[in-house]
Amino acid sequence: MVSSKDANLQSDPYLKLEKEKRIFFILFFFLGNYFAIFSIWLIDKAKKSLHKNEVQKFDKQMRFARFYAYWGMIPATVINMAILYIAYILLRELYLYLSSVLAI
Repeated sequence: MVSSKDANLQSDPYLKLEKEKRIFFILFFFLGNYFAIFSIWLIDKAKKSLHKNEVQKFDKQMRFARFYAYWGMIPATVINMAILYIAYILLRELYLYLSSVLAI
């Protein structure tokens, strides 16, 4: 049995847009997925094409936004790990320099 909330989500594309946008914001802020920002922009473009009743363009932009946000997690993870590694190396070098200068 389908609840009324699920039925509204399936029938109303605007609710689907807002749900996807929330998911992409979560991907960006909590997981550091930089590619989700581009997907949020695509969601806004899809909303504009939905206002113009361009359903095929809307579907294409929605699929591309989902693809870009979810598969963008892979390179975003690599970028985040590189940033953490570089920060570790720099802090380690700073510690070694300060310990040699201050003779800790």
